[in-house]
Amino acid sequence: LWYHVGQMQGDRIAFGKSHKYDSGVSPCIALNNDNWCVEVHKSETKTGLWYHVGQVSPSGQTISWGSSHQYDNGSDPQIAINNHGVVVEVHKSQGPDTLWYHVGVINPAQKTISWGPSYQYDKGVQPTIAITDDGFVVELHKSQTQGTLWRHVGIVDAASKTITFSGSAQF
Repeated sequence: LWYHVGQMQGDRIAFGKSHKYDSGVSPCIALNNDNWCVEVHKSETKTGLWYHVGQVSPSGQTISWGSSHQYDNGSDPQIAINNHGVVVEVHKSQGPDTLWYHVGVINPAQKTISWGPSYQYDKGVQPTIAITDDGFVVELHKSQTQGTLWRHVGIVDAASKTITFSGSAQF
């Protein structure tokens, strides 16, 4: 796995050079306003899901990554972070087409995430998620049997590391 850091220049992004940081497949990264970033990916040979916490350097050219940590098993991991260091992650199970989420909080000193348990919340494939600073989340996924798209909205409770989702709705 490789990354680039880019700088906005007018209506373009000027990307710096490539940096190798790990091995794996299906990476996803999120960044907040304090330049903290979280990255998730799947093992290239097994079902393990892994994460990194890092911070973009003051020069804006590199990311200072913490160690790689396994947090679950599955596929298609997606991640989001808000400006309070609250992280939400969604993925598909390694077996049946069930969808799961985690809520966590970044520990900046250790560059780790204190994760809550994994919760099943629906059936489907290709999930993605976003979070606002007040803990509002929007999750989208595709039906496991048809090409239809579905969504959940909810509120994160960072203390209990849970999400209270609305029912699933097709859109």
